[in-house]
Amino acid sequence: MNEAALDRLRKLNLGLQTDSVNAHFRARVLINACIVEGINTEPAIVAALTGLGFDAYHIRKTLTAGIKFAPVWPEWGCRADGTYYAPERTSPTL
Repeated sequence: MNEAALDRLRKLNLGLQTDSVNAHFRARVLINACIVEGINTEPAIVAALTGLGFDAYHIRKTLTAGIKFAPVWPEWGCRADGTYYAPERTSPTL
């Protein structure tokens, strides 16, 4: 994984924590951020987010629950090859 991408994820997580965003919504935002950064497979997403202190089971469950056929942010989709993709973000920046 790219260290610069991981640093951006750390900063995003810290900002969300500072804004008192709950852990479940932080996980959803961070999963999207991983996908946008090119961290787009389950093992890579789980590794990145467990490195930020999230529980692997929670991330896997959230990742599976967020899959949509026609995703709208903050959901995501999953291709046949197992890679995830995120739709264009239409909400304001956190």
